[in-house]
Amino acid sequence: MFKQLKDTTNFTFESCFTFFYKGVFKKDITLEVLDLCEFNYNVESIRYKVLSILIVECIQNVEKYTLPNSIYDSVFIHCVQNKWNIITKNKVYSNQVEDLGKIIDGINAKSEENLEFHLNNLLNLETKKQQSAGLGFVQIVRKRKKPISYSFVTIDDTYSFFYLEVDFNIDNSSSALASKKAIQAKFDTLYEQKTGVYYEGRFSNTVVFPILKILENYLTSSVSGFSLDSKKYHIVIEMIQNISKHGVQNTVGMFCLTKTNKGAFELATCNEILEIEKFELDQYLKNLLEMSREKIALFYNQKMKSEFNSIENGAKLGLPNIIKYSSPNKIYYDFIRISKKCFFYLETEF
Repeated sequence: MFKQLKDTTNFTFESCFTFFYKGVFKKDITLEVLDLCEFNYNVESIRYKVLSILIVECIQNVEKYTLPNSIYDSVFIHCVQNKWNIITKNKVYSNQVEDLGKIIDGINAKSEENLEFHLNNLLNLETKKQQSAGLGFVQIVRKRKKPISYSFVTIDDTYSFFYLEVDFNIDNSSSALASKKAIQAKFDTLYEQKTGVYYEGRFSNTVVFPILKILENYLTSSVSGFSLDSKKYHIVIEMIQNISKHGVQNTVGMFCLTKTNKGAFELATCNEILEIEKFELDQYLKNLLEMSREKIALFYNQKMKSEFNSIENGAKLGLPNIIKYSSPNKIYYDFIRISKKCFFYLETEF
């Protein structure tokens, strides 16, 4: 997975935010996604509230217009300097395509006044618990004040993919949005790599809970018979916390979960570290990976008892825990030099 992620990741974590999810939208992950977005751009403004509505409507449209338990549905949210792009892709029946296209085209063609009238009619239907097709699309057009961009790609006579693309300048500036071609390429790469969950942005203990909830939704909904037991929880938590413990000030980084062709899962993190820490961290990991599982457990317990208070924030305690709960032969790490910065990449499998 290292080469693919190296090509996908921007390594400009401090200036951009990316979230990607692909799997069953069985349980609502909307609040967790909003938490991650808000944590990266914690600004109180009407424009940010509009963005939140757009994200909610895009996710809910996937939930509304999809097949039961489809593992091919996805949402992609990307931001650079307050310029946001949202892409959703979900599987629909091909016989739905014509009607869906007519609904969106009709909404796109309405004036602002007619749009408000149409919205009130749809809300009345919602109140009466009747079908209100297009309510989410209306909200997206109203909030952005411009048409929805969408497309359908035929898979076969039975199924098609439904794409929805929404862009939004949170600061309401006239500056150009990021290259749609580059953003689409990143989305396509993550989708084709069998990525389940991908996150680029700020890290702290605050993001542990929403990421865990999203991972739990993905693993338990998208993989038959899979359970996120305490062992796997330990690995996930330690991998996330490893970024905040080993990263530079204002820690930012990358977290990715990918399903392999063999049915296992690869979990990877990447974050910037100080150049002077590279040699010590490298030697520390080499020593750990040479130990047996029993020696690693003993080493961890000794560290907890004798050295915890001397290590800032408990740094380095998570690494033996990750190795203990996975295994040395499933750990891969590397150091990446980009633009005079040093990045620490860590990967494991379960």
